[in-house]
Parts: sequence; structure tokens; C-alpha cells
Amino acid sequence: MAVGRHLADKSAFEQQRHSEIADGVLTALAVEGYLCMTEIVAMELLYSCRGPEDYSARWEDLHKLPWLPLDADVATEAISLQRRLAERGQHRQPIPDLLVAATAIVNDATVLHYDRDFDLLSSISDLSARWIIPPGTGHGGP
Repeated sequence: MAVGRHLADKSAFEQQRHSEIADGVLTALAVEGYLCMTEIVAMELLYSCRGPEDYSARWEDLHKLPWLPLDADVATEAISLQRRLAERGQHRQPIPDLLVAATAIVNDATVLHYDRDFDLLSSISDLSARWIIPPGTGHGGP
């Protein structure tokens, strides 16, 4: 695996719960300091917490990671991605995916995912993205 900053989408974290391979990839990146977090992914992960204690524990874990800010440059890049998709009639992509992709582009990071939307976003931009495990091999549909 190439070394460098990686931003895991919520879909990669979902696979971590079901796949030893995905767990190993995310754990290794975190230990080496290459796994990054951003606000939109944190919000998606924290949304599913079962209560205050679970939320606090998860927040502490996420807060230990290096953070890539969701700032004005990211918002501008996300709108640019959506505009390029609109030119192809494909602009109805999930907003969180656009923000994750834009965060990675602005911060020169690779998105780890289990979601075909990132293949589309890679095809219209400089997004570096890779599947956490091969498509079709994980829990749920890609």
C-alpha cells in the first residue's frame, strides 16, 4: 500500500466491523499516523452512536487522528465536483461523498472507501481513491 495521508469514508469504517482485511488496513494506517479524519465523516460515524457514553468514547478515538479541515477551499472544490457531474447529468451524488472527495483533493490524500460513488468522482477529477476491500466482497452493497 502506498504511504501517505488517507481519508477513510464512512463506508470503509463500516467494512472494518465485518472484515479483518479492512480492519487491518485502517489499524495500520492509524498506527503509522496516516489515517486522517474530517468533520463530515466524524459526524456520519457519531450519528450511529447508541448514547452519550458511546458518543464520547467514539469522539475520543476520532479526535486522536490527524484532521483535514472542511474549510472554504473544500466547499469550493465540492461545488466544482458537483458542477462537473452536472455537465454529465450525474450531479445527484450524496453531498457527504462530494465533501469527502473534495477534502481529499484539497489535502492531497487518498480516499479509502467501499462505495462506487468514489469511482465516478475519480473519473472526473484528480481524486485518488481506493477500495478498502474489493467491490462485491464486503458487507452490504458497494
